[in-house]
Amino acid sequence: MTRYHSGIAAALAVGVLCTAPTLAHDTGAVSFRQLDTDQDGYVTKSEIEAKPTLTRTMQISTYGSFELADNDKDGRLTVQELAAFEEELPVE
Repeated sequence: MTRYHSGIAAALAVGVLCTAPTLAHDTGAVSFRQLDTDQDGYVTKSEIEAKPTLTRTMQISTYGSFELADNDKDGRLTVQELAAFEEELPVE
């Protein structure tokens, strides 16, 4: 491999590594927007209960995981709280 080709390979590897979290975050943001039915920037327990199929795939429920995700204990989730919760979930 020439120095030129190894430079391209390194740039591609860095690009892939740098974009992976963004893609995951974008997916989470889309799910968050789908849950946030009143578009106030927060997800409440009632909004989670209204979308059981989506919340099941996100592994968030009103049976304990909501309280774990709600870091500031204000009864509603921000996109940051939900993203942090999803990052903590074990991979199946």
